[in-house]
Amino acid sequence: MSVMLDNRWFAVRPAGAEIDHSNHFDPLLPDAAARKRYRFTISELRRLRRSLKIPDVVVTKAGDKISGLEAIALLCRRLAEPAWLYTIANEFGRSEPAISRLFWHTAKLVYRNHKHLIYFNMPVVEARIARYCQAIQEKGAPLPNCWAFIDGTKQHLCRPSPRDDAPSGENLQRASQRLMD
Repeated sequence: MSVMLDNRWFAVRPAGAEIDHSNHFDPLLPDAAARKRYRFTISELRRLRRSLKIPDVVVTKAGDKISGLEAIALLCRRLAEPAWLYTIANEFGRSEPAISRLFWHTAKLVYRNHKHLIYFNMPVVEARIARYCQAIQEKGAPLPNCWAFIDGTKQHLCRPSPRDDAPSGENLQRASQRLMD
């Protein structure tokens, strides 16, 4: 075994970072902190939970149990910004797999309850993705079907282009950044 490790034929995976299980969702979080973390205050999260018809207690198939308020807070936290699953797991004091299951379960609940209100214009999306692929390939990408970058970096080749009916001087780069802040 030591010969294999010494010759680097395979490596022992280092231990993962520990989740602080003493952390938990705080329903008394001040409004400023809640808005920063979830994009909503706690009272707005309560209203959102009722409006989206999230039950008082959410239970996954794996047996993860969470209050409806914490479930909607978790969903909003995960969608608020790109963050490592570990970061969110640590904030909520739950394991990464549990956070993943709870997030997807809550997202599916919202979708099942409101799918009749969701409109996804597939022809427009397909046309735009084809244009994105072409633009990226013209910049020298080796793959003909590359249309996004998973690390979220903004490069010169993926700057938003102005709309045909845009007011003069519209800056979509700044506008899209403002939406994310």
